[in-house]
Amino acid sequence: TLMRCIAGFETPDAGHVEIVGDLGVRDAIFYLPDAVTPYPELTVKRILSLFAAAFGAGAEAGAASRAQTALQLDPVAAKRAGALSKGYRRRLLLAIALLSHQPVLFLDEPFDGLDLHQVRTVAALLRTLPNGCATVSRCSPRVACWPWAAWMNCASALASRGAAWRRCFLPLPHRPWPDLLRKELAGLLSGRAFWVLLLVQALLTGLSYAQAVGLYAEASRTALQTPAMAVGMAPLEGVLVPTFGSLYLGLTLLYPFVAIRQVSRERGEGMLLLLLQTRVPLWAWLGAKLLALGLAALLVLAVPLSALAFWGAAGGHLAVGETASLILGSALYAFLITGIACLAAALMDSAAGAAIFTLSATLGAWALDFAAAGDRGWVHSLGGLSITAVLRRFESALVTLADPVGLVAAGLAAVAIAGLWLHPL
Repeated sequence: TLMRCIAGFETPDAGHVEIVGDLGVRDAIFYLPDAVTPYPELTVKRILSLFAAAFGAGAEAGAASRAQTALQLDPVAAKRAGALSKGYRRRLLLAIALLSHQPVLFLDEPFDGLDLHQVRTVAALLRTLPNGCATVSRCSPRVACWPWAAWMNCASALASRGAAWRRCFLPLPHRPWPDLLRKELAGLLSGRAFWVLLLVQALLTGLSYAQAVGLYAEASRTALQTPAMAVGMAPLEGVLVPTFGSLYLGLTLLYPFVAIRQVSRERGEGMLLLLLQTRVPLWAWLGAKLLALGLAALLVLAVPLSALAFWGAAGGHLAVGETASLILGSALYAFLITGIACLAAALMDSAAGAAIFTLSATLGAWALDFAAAGDRGWVHSLGGLSITAVLRRFESALVTLADPVGLVAAGLAAVAIAGLWLHPL
């Protein structure tokens, strides 16, 4: 708790911390917490390259490689972090700390999981850091047995200037966007939730399309005998809207779990504290997540679009304006659900709580729409603003400018509130 207060991640009940010099706390101190799990789907080399770019260490060629060698991670460089032993995971986190641009390091239990030889190696390495590094470890029975490895202060770090590889780095010359996006895509594709969503969406779309085409064919045969019935028949209501109804179910009931996992995984693994201490602003981190989730939504949207391609190939009619309105409404609905899921993942401490929050928002729109159908007062007026009511206007191609603007604004507002909530003190 003391180190978190000093590093600015918790507000103390009393007292204050003074930073000598012109640096703020974010530029002066890097705090490495104890319980942190590196990204299990990424390799050691990829994780170090990501943080080298995020800290600005990419200005120095080979900074990530030197950190990897210094912590003796070369034998496992191509191995995924999820398959590492506890000692290797701890050394990986120490390598991330050595890539940081802050001159002071606060390391909570830096030798946890290391054997005696590794403790001596890491302790010797920390003593050679040239920037006035202070390493701090909480008291523990193991560290108490080895007092020479418990504390190193600024004086001992400054006393040794030879052959040190770590330096202060200039402002970020290398854009970390590609590394952040690759990390998010790797996390997305490595999770089961996304593949389950695609599989279920394919099954729902196939079933909905087959039933819609079958019913439309029967109605068409009846219209041949009774031409007056053909007046009210249109492919939009008969085939397209029922097919995209399966997408609505998938985005409402399954997609939120994908989005919540993508946003909340850093909080659960403890990596969020490390990311917030890099030179990469929070909006860039959230932006990379939104891009990855946007790609996921496009892949899900491609499933009903393939059904439309089958319909067109079979000779079915597709009006450009009506089809574009239907697709646009589905895409904007996916964006809104992404924003709500981001907000839920930021506000709630667990993924389960975030899922309940998101489903309450979407299912609440259903309840409001149902209540408004039998009311002519203020509930009816309020129901016209619900998500389902707006989507119906897209389905009927009776859209006004306020509808897409409202969905985009609501999604952006949810993402902005999530960013403010996640931002450190």
